[in-house]
Amino acid sequence: MRVDSNHETDRRGVNLVGLRASEMGWLFREQTVSDFGIDAHFEVVDDDVDETGTRDVTGRLLAVQIKSGPSFFERPTNTGWWFPCKTHHVDYWRDHSLPVVIALVDLRKQLVYWQHVNDTTLELTRVL
Repeated sequence: MRVDSNHETDRRGVNLVGLRASEMGWLFREQTVSDFGIDAHFEVVDDDVDETGTRDVTGRLLAVQIKSGPSFFERPTNTGWWFPCKTHHVDYWRDHSLPVVIALVDLRKQLVYWQHVNDTTLELTRVL
């Protein structure tokens, strides 16, 4: 049995996103079963620490699609990168019951770039 490099890249990306969420004080829940366009969920945790040293979980969730590796950074723009994807993925994210963010993971720099998927951030194009 062998492990291909895509699997390793994906795992490293998911792990880095989880680490960054933890560093922000948010909860990270990887979607390991029946992953169809959403890789994980974040739960926002309140920044305010009470007298017992705890913070409140808010019940506010975000759905996260994680993309890792150098190929996602090959088409830079003035403000980020083009992220080409299939229309059915966009439709799924737009119709999702939770807000969806795309997380592009630069493993070399150990950075995660986030973008909320909505009508303002989407630019629909077509292949000619």
